[in-house]
Amino acid sequence: MDKFIVRYLFYILLLGCLFTPASLYAQQNRQDTVNGVSLGEVEVNANKLRVVRSVVPLQTVSYKDMIKTNALHIADVANSFSGITLKDYGGIGGMKTVSVRGMDSHYTSVSYDGIVMSNIQSGQIDLGAFPIDNVAEVALVNAHPTNFLQSARLFSNANTLMITTLLPDRKMGSRVKGKVCLKGGSFGLVSPSIFLMKNIFPKVGISIYADFIKAHGRYSFVQNYGISQNDSSTILHRQNTDVSKLRTEFNLSYRLSDMQEFLFKTNVYFSDRGLPGSIIFYNEGQSKERLDERNIFSQLRFRSTANRKLQYSLMAKQHYSKVHYTDRQEKYSGGFLSHLYMQSETYLTGAIASDVVDGLTLSSAIDIWFNKLDVVSSKRFDEFVYPVRYTLMLNNAIRYYTERLIIGGNLLCVNTLEKVQRGVPSPDRKKLSPTINVAFKLSDAKEYRIRFFYKNMYRIPTFNELYYEDLGNRNLRPENAQLFNIGVVGNDMLGDNNYDIYLSADTYYNNVKDKIVMLPRNGFYWSMLNRGQVNIFGADINLKVVCKPIDGHEFILKVNYSMQRAKDATVGSDNYGEQIPYTPIHSGNASVSYNYSNFNVGFNSVFAGVRWIGQMTDRRNRMKPYSISSLHAQFIYRKWSVKGELSNIFNTQYEIVKFYPMPRRGFRVSLLYDF
Repeated sequence: MDKFIVRYLFYILLLGCLFTPASLYAQQNRQDTVNGVSLGEVEVNANKLRVVRSVVPLQTVSYKDMIKTNALHIADVANSFSGITLKDYGGIGGMKTVSVRGMDSHYTSVSYDGIVMSNIQSGQIDLGAFPIDNVAEVALVNAHPTNFLQSARLFSNANTLMITTLLPDRKMGSRVKGKVCLKGGSFGLVSPSIFLMKNIFPKVGISIYADFIKAHGRYSFVQNYGISQNDSSTILHRQNTDVSKLRTEFNLSYRLSDMQEFLFKTNVYFSDRGLPGSIIFYNEGQSKERLDERNIFSQLRFRSTANRKLQYSLMAKQHYSKVHYTDRQEKYSGGFLSHLYMQSETYLTGAIASDVVDGLTLSSAIDIWFNKLDVVSSKRFDEFVYPVRYTLMLNNAIRYYTERLIIGGNLLCVNTLEKVQRGVPSPDRKKLSPTINVAFKLSDAKEYRIRFFYKNMYRIPTFNELYYEDLGNRNLRPENAQLFNIGVVGNDMLGDNNYDIYLSADTYYNNVKDKIVMLPRNGFYWSMLNRGQVNIFGADINLKVVCKPIDGHEFILKVNYSMQRAKDATVGSDNYGEQIPYTPIHSGNASVSYNYSNFNVGFNSVFAGVRWIGQMTDRRNRMKPYSISSLHAQFIYRKWSVKGELSNIFNTQYEIVKFYPMPRRGFRVSLLYDF
């Protein structure tokens, strides 16, 4: 595998060298593009209508908007959506996952160009591993995707974060398009990247992307030696925080027509980082833990949408991942601990959709995939079972729609079969999960709609929860969730069309039963058990105002607010009736930006209310609210642009995860050549 990766990187470099000379002769005016197409009024208006007319809550951010923020990776983009709670262990290299609407990260799928990313071991996807420089759009959708020509797997989770990458388009002709970027900033950050795309034949296009990040990550924080304001404190620096990341991607597309396309994608990701550990009194600088990741996947997609009576999609993916954890301490035999986890997935899916008559769409999808987990350790894992899981999903969906009314639903069938090399595997599973949704347009003349959905789903335990040494429990039941949502959404133009206003407000109720929690067993040992129940009442509000008072001048205001009352409803629990850990009742973000010609400047702020990590009666479990503000400014001259960013401008000391302090004030500068 390592030899293959080396050859792959060599081919990427070779193709990049072939691309570069041609680009020097491409003298074209700079344009903001997505998929090689100018972002004119048609594209912008089409995207607005897609969001407003969605039968389920949908939030999107385009590449054009992403580059006008302080975002470094997809986690920063996701944090701007309402309903999102970010879990961040700090720094550039810290793992970053999201929970949506009070449900943990296992309930949010991450889709990359239409195929779900996988981590069968922990079930969590690190969003900090995905840069934004080759991304066309990021979207967050609740319940299910808005496009029915999708895999069954995309209908299986409560929420989906959908990442769509930039790809060559027939309309860009034969010229080379791309960008070269260099970023640098606080904490030793250096990050060069390159993205190139070209139609090498009228029907064949290729693109190449490479991104490298390196930083020492030694940011300062305030260490308090007590919980009172009168207790002593000192300023320390995080140690063992260095990170090196490399992500490369190659795409090859073959277009039979505008409506029929093959797409082949290969993506390689390397990461080597220190794990600084938690900040406990007088413990800073003691961690020697490291995490080395090697991740490669290839996927092939064919999609045909030429005939409304029969649209179909076929996709395949092969994924291989190695995660190597090491630690050096005297307590280990030989003073060294090493765990090498290797997981793989082979995935196939097919989907068809048909507008059988005007206003009625039917679709079906079938997915089958195979997961395997191996481990090599310096410690004897006598009980490790080397698990294998086969999963089959079948989904049937229906939608009836008119200009005023949309009614739809789907029925998902999930089947799993597990095998192990030692002992008895977890039981096989079979479950039906329905979804129903309705949307109604309130006025013929205006885009005001009311929408409702109900979804039943269940979460199958991960391999860690089932089989991890000592902690795993093979008899775990899947978590069962009921989701309800009702809301309104609208878009209108006011003041002689100088003000474009978008507003959505959704309230929801989520109930999770058989929640998997870690509890003590036999007095000394801990184990994963089905003991939890959570009731979540919440609301998400999104407001966007685009103001163009004078030709060429544009002001944009965005405000997102979330309220989540996520209560522990487990009878007999010490935390019964209390807010679940790490979920603030109030959270949100706001941003304002000004654009004029080749210049834009913006301010944004993210806030989170009080959070708890345990019983609310113990004030030591209380985490303070925080508000983090950032500034950015960008100037564009022909094909060049320079951007400056100042993050955490008020130098706020805060934590998202207890005992993992986040960076205080920092800066980034980037130079971009876009051609």
